[in-house]
Amino acid sequence: MKSINVKEYKEMILKIAEEIQNHKDYLCRIDAAIGDGDHGISMAKGFKKVEDKLRNSENLSTIAEVNKIVGLTLLQEIGGATGPLFSTIFLSFAKIAGDRKEVDLDLLSRMFTVAVADVCKLGKSKPGDKTLIDALKPAAEALSQATKDGLSIEEGVNMAYQSALTGVEATKEMTPKRGRARYLNDRAIGHQDAGATSISIMLKAMKEYLEQL
Repeated sequence: MKSINVKEYKEMILKIAEEIQNHKDYLCRIDAAIGDGDHGISMAKGFKKVEDKLRNSENLSTIAEVNKIVGLTLLQEIGGATGPLFSTIFLSFAKIAGDRKEVDLDLLSRMFTVAVADVCKLGKSKPGDKTLIDALKPAAEALSQATKDGLSIEEGVNMAYQSALTGVEATKEMTPKRGRARYLNDRAIGHQDAGATSISIMLKAMKEYLEQL
């Protein structure tokens, strides 16, 4: 398919919310190895509230409206650094989507590209720091390449998901530069980053939603 409308985009976000909640314990186990161990709890709490708010929002007319609800809800519900970072992703999406009523691969690519830049700026992080950027940036690059290759939106998102998985795997060999994990230095090697893992779960949910349309 070439694009999805606002209703379908909202349903795709609801799929993301469902999968994040389903992976709560998994994300906590990953985070416990090098962090506070509460990443899954925080993400599940935030996305449960996202789910509730979206299900109670019947008259959304633009892609930006959906993204603003997600971004602002995550900012309100998730504490620490995690809330602002994941909130920024969706608020960046909203900024780029403007008044668009459909998402095609080109728009999705531009949304992800700007999200990468905004998250890097907010978190003062870069690729290789063992953060969510190490999954988000490869995903954005895959979407950009898929757009250039003229692929469908579902093909592009599948490429982004595979690239995010590769990024998650790469975090195992990185020394963390941000968050509590940075105090572990090389002792964090061998463990994947929880934030990057959450990005891969989000993309997996998007891929699965698009494949069933």
